[in-house]
Amino acid sequence: MPDHQPSVLITRGFTDERIKAVEEQLATVFDIRFAFNKWILGEEFCESLGFTDAQLNDPDFNMLEALGATEEDAEAANDYICGTMTIEGAPHLKLEHLPIFDCASRCGRKGQRFINHMAHVHMMSAVQPLFLVPYPKQSICPPRPPLMKSARYTCRDGIT
Repeated sequence: MPDHQPSVLITRGFTDERIKAVEEQLATVFDIRFAFNKWILGEEFCESLGFTDAQLNDPDFNMLEALGATEEDAEAANDYICGTMTIEGAPHLKLEHLPIFDCASRCGRKGQRFINHMAHVHMMSAVQPLFLVPYPKQSICPPRPPLMKSARYTCRDGIT
């Protein structure tokens, strides 16, 4: 499947009705592959494309790949249709403006930027005193599983 045009799907046996069913799901999925399944397209239609029950019930089954899409094709279509879930690489955003958008963790599969977890603690404790006790309303994302000692320091720094 060389691109993400509906005409490519028509050559694979899709009808306008099934293409519309996929298109209606695109606003609700994080990955284009989730719009191609038996629940969206219907089991009978999927079987008419030659897919078996075993394939359709396999959670790892990739219908786009089975239809002939390469991983690169699927990724390109996914980025174009569903987005990358990050502003990194946005065409009109200057690199020096990126820090204002940094989050507590990487955004999307392609995102690389994030703030230090202690910066998140300090920002939240500045605007919401005692945000860590007695009931946490925020989560923080340490770079690796924290040790009890570092967890105590995080809590201490969040309330002081």
